[in-house]
Amino acid sequence: MKKNNGILAAIAVALIVAATPFVGAPVASAQVTNSDAVERLFTRENDLTAQLRALSQSIGKEMAQLTATSGTSDPIADLEVQRRGFSELLQSLHALDRAPESRASSNPEIGRLLAAVDEAWPALESKISDAISWGHMTHYEVLQFDTAARDLDRVLANLQLTYRQAAADFGVHSVVLNAIAVAEEQRILSEEISKTFFMLAYGVNAPQNRERLAAAIEQFDRDLLGLVEGNPEIGLIPAPTAGIRADLDAARNVWTSLRGSLAIETVGTAADATAIAQVSELSDRLYEHLDAAVIGLKSL
Repeated sequence: MKKNNGILAAIAVALIVAATPFVGAPVASAQVTNSDAVERLFTRENDLTAQLRALSQSIGKEMAQLTATSGTSDPIADLEVQRRGFSELLQSLHALDRAPESRASSNPEIGRLLAAVDEAWPALESKISDAISWGHMTHYEVLQFDTAARDLDRVLANLQLTYRQAAADFGVHSVVLNAIAVAEEQRILSEEISKTFFMLAYGVNAPQNRERLAAAIEQFDRDLLGLVEGNPEIGLIPAPTAGIRADLDAARNVWTSLRGSLAIETVGTAADATAIAQVSELSDRLYEHLDAAVIGLKSL
């Protein structure tokens, strides 16, 4: 079964971009920093952090499947790619943080949050490596992993917000920037929804994950509609171009189908193999359309 091609493709692109050396604008002296270059730097760091968050959700999805799958190639192969991708993206984030244009050294919050990520990731990486070696995880082990991963996501979310605010300080404040932020969150939330579904489908912490899934679906419904039609309450304008509207309409069509496959939230019974396969395929397609919309918004 094909799984996670959308996010794996996005990771591959992100790694290529991350490997491209950051080149700031020439400056007159070491004390002078070009505002455009600083904005671009913080924007790239925000992008990497968003990819790390989505990737963390996708890893959790694969871990949940290992409660019912012993030695199957797909989850193991994907986990290895994702584990390596997370480490490489984190290394790239540190490399950008060392760029001359970076103000991280004078922003203690960025430094503190990066240190917290560095502290949390090795333990999670070790659990992923164990899962790859064993080919199977107990419900308790997956629950432990998910709890630690959620703690890491909270740190990454704060880091992403800090980068976004830093980029805005050196750039233009606009409704487009807000749309980008919401679209990025939708991309992450789409992975969180499918991960939570998989946790629930495989019987991991069912009562709490059922509540999480219902809340995430409600948020996704509201914000996807806002990205397409606009929502003044959260500062969203309607999709600004025909191309972005097409990407979001495609995402909405896939979401309608995916929404129907998430019936486990209401019926409260274990999902069958068909529903699991449908959620896997549809969430992959949803991520691809949302990623295209994020790229389109950033090109404006």
